[in-house]
Amino acid sequence: MSWEAILLAAVSGAAAAWSVRLVLLAPAVWRGDRALRESILDTVPYRVSRRTYLPFALTVSLFSIALFLAFGGGALGLDWTVPVGTLALLLSAVAFVLQILVAQFNRPRLLVPPSERGRPGRFGQTRRRRKRRASGRPATDHEVEVHDVRPPPDKPDSYTPYFVAICSDAECDWMSDPVGYERDPNPEAAVRRQAAEHSDRIAEGTRRPVG
Repeated sequence: MSWEAILLAAVSGAAAAWSVRLVLLAPAVWRGDRALRESILDTVPYRVSRRTYLPFALTVSLFSIALFLAFGGGALGLDWTVPVGTLALLLSAVAFVLQILVAQFNRPRLLVPPSERGRPGRFGQTRRRRKRRASGRPATDHEVEVHDVRPPPDKPDSYTPYFVAICSDAECDWMSDPVGYERDPNPEAAVRRQAAEHSDRIAEGTRRPVG
């Protein structure tokens, strides 16, 4: 057995193990364990929400297992793994289609956490935003927080304090331009004006993360 075969089997096996871990952690994401969910989603290569997590995890795990069986097993001389890996690859394609349906239309509901089933998919969100803009309202009704960002106490001169507004919706990555006192004499008001174009739900107070 060549070292290339061993390396291929090891790499594909590690990828399969990581993807299976995603599936095993799906119940915690489904229940809404926020701290665990955020720690998990930080490890994935692109933005995945709680609503789309289950079909995403199924897609990645089936695809990784397919690679492990088809290539790793084949490299090790296990002929039976090739047809099984091909089947897993086909199932991963089905799971990927389901992931797209959940993302765009929030269907099928069986794959969506109960608390998320009343939300529109991305297609519905886009239509809602257009209707809100057409009626002269901000694009969304997401809650937006205003952050008063300052350097750590032990490094007060590391950067200039600034304000930034951030949408708190789990599937929205909107944020305002950071504004400091060197740019505007009232930076909080400046970011609130930006936030008002995105949403009509802006927190009255400010949050003060440090660092």
